Amino acid sequence: MFIEPMLLEKRETPFDDVRYVFEPKIDGHRLILSFIDGQVRL
Repeated sequence: MFIEPMLLEKRETPFDDVRYVFEPKIDGHRLILSFIDGQVRL
């Protein structure tokens, strides 16, 4: 399964919504973490 990464957007205020899980962005790299059938994939 392929999930397209989130693209950069400019906002005036930080986005905050309890219905969303946020992806960490560390040192310019993005990861998509999935947990399917007991297996973790990055």
